[in-house]
Amino acid sequence: MPSNGQVTVWAKDLNLNSSDNCTPAAELKYSFSADVATTSKQFTCADMSNDGQNQIIEVEIWVTDKAGNQDLCKTYIKLQDNADAANGRPEGACKDTVASLASISGKLLTEDQQGVESATVQIKSATPSGIPARKSSIDGSYQFNSIPTSGSYSISAMRDDNPMNGVSTLDLVLIQKHILGTEPFTSPYKIIAADADHDQNVSAIDLIELRKLILGIYDKLPNNTSWKFVPKSYQFDDILNPWSAPNEAQIVVAQGAMVKDFVGIKIGDVNATAAPHSLMNTEVRGSASGLILEVKDRTFKAGERVGSIIHFTKLQGCVRFPGNYVNRQ
Repeated sequence: MPSNGQVTVWAKDLNLNSSDNCTPAAELKYSFSADVATTSKQFTCADMSNDGQNQIIEVEIWVTDKAGNQDLCKTYIKLQDNADAANGRPEGACKDTVASLASISGKLLTEDQQGVESATVQIKSATPSGIPARKSSIDGSYQFNSIPTSGSYSISAMRDDNPMNGVSTLDLVLIQKHILGTEPFTSPYKIIAADADHDQNVSAIDLIELRKLILGIYDKLPNNTSWKFVPKSYQFDDILNPWSAPNEAQIVVAQGAMVKDFVGIKIGDVNATAAPHSLMNTEVRGSASGLILEVKDRTFKAGERVGSIIHFTKLQGCVRFPGNYVNRQ
């Protein structure tokens, strides 16, 4: 921070290697918002809300080409106000404050206590905190250090990759049994996992959505993410209607170490076969456990020859038939 207590940062100075297929790099416009006129930002001591010495501020960098097409990325600016005792400024340009700091840590675990790796954990507050997000480690743990104790924060986790992880035809069978009431789920987390279309209801529509995912019609669920995270401390009023479960935890930061854990829910996986971290392997369908086929129920008499039409889609493999013949059409 200069001696006058303010500094101007230009968006173009934060560009790393932007390019366009038509507009030359030298003619691209850089700004801090969609408004191309916001080419710079001014920061003062008022932005040093942490301790008057260091502050991390999240910003957006927008790039605009000649045709008006835009793209953006997020980055961080670290403000530093160093002491300058030689010029009579032992505190620097900004007044130092004694900040009370805390740490927040926790784990993202599945219902069966497996760590969820590579989830993005974020802390937000009513005022911009500039706290960079963290990625959960292989055991599902995360940690934030040097969190100001000046207010309340919300903590949330998000992961949206590999939607097929743990999803198989067996999940469809189990969800169907839940819908029919023959084997209803007793876990609120499994009910949330079964809600593939994110409409706060488990129905035949969810079976259709998951079947499209399995068959490759979808490369991801159109109305849902791959994972949901619910604060572990949340108490369900009705486990059969878990839709009021929050996706973030509210916390008032006090001095010292604080812990906030989450339960990770893989959408579509109701039999816990997903691999939440890199030390686990996903279930290989079509293995020794066999292939689950669904046929329409019917009645027949003893000695009656029975035929069933079975449709396969996107199946590669072999069929072993122990009888004398098989009619394939």
